[in-house]
Amino acid sequence: LHFDPKSIKVECLHFTPRTYNILKRNQLLTVQDILDKGAEGILCTENIGAACFGEIADCMIHEFGVNPLEWRYRKIS
Repeated sequence: LHFDPKSIKVECLHFTPRTYNILKRNQLLTVQDILDKGAEGILCTENIGAACFGEIADCMIHEFGVNPLEWRYRKIS
């Protein structure tokens, strides 16, 4: 299967309301936005702590097979 990260909205990813609201408030609206921001950028995003980052990282790993260390360097296919 091939996924287009630009078309996958964060609202479809079963995040907790807190994580979803933080992503939305920071204009991280698609999987591509998260990948472009990178793990370090996500960690520096306002109000994202360890729990929110862990939730996002788990989603990227389990749903798309992308390790947080590879977010900026790997395309989902």
